[in-house]
Amino acid sequence: MSQADKIYSALVSSHMLLSESDDLFFERYHLGKTRYYALLHIDQQPGISLSELSKRLLCTKGNTTRIVRGLEQDGHIIRQPDPQDNRAQRLVLSEQGQKLFENARFAYQNYKQTLFACLEPEAAKALIENLETITRHCLASLHPG
Repeated sequence: MSQADKIYSALVSSHMLLSESDDLFFERYHLGKTRYYALLHIDQQPGISLSELSKRLLCTKGNTTRIVRGLEQDGHIIRQPDPQDNRAQRLVLSEQGQKLFENARFAYQNYKQTLFACLEPEAAKALIENLETITRHCLASLHPG
């Protein structure tokens, strides 16, 4: 197995394990990753439009509509009419949604701290730098020029 194969395999394995671990973490809050990140974006930009939320979640408007509908049915978000455009709606967290999000965010930050506590500070710094280098290189190869 080449060096490149080993690196790629390690990155894919780590990604899969982190994703599965996140799924289990968010189950405690009756959220999936996408629903958590929808709440995060709505918290960061109260009054965000459905279209803007779709862009930030990197999914279609149809999928975003389904996610928003579920969050609304669970009482976590509220749709408000856009004052400039009656056809558009703005999304905000409900009081219940704000509490859920704050609890989940705090626990998620602690969870990530615990997850990466196995790394010494210098190793963590080197890992971040190496991953940023790989990301830049991948982006440059995907979007040359």
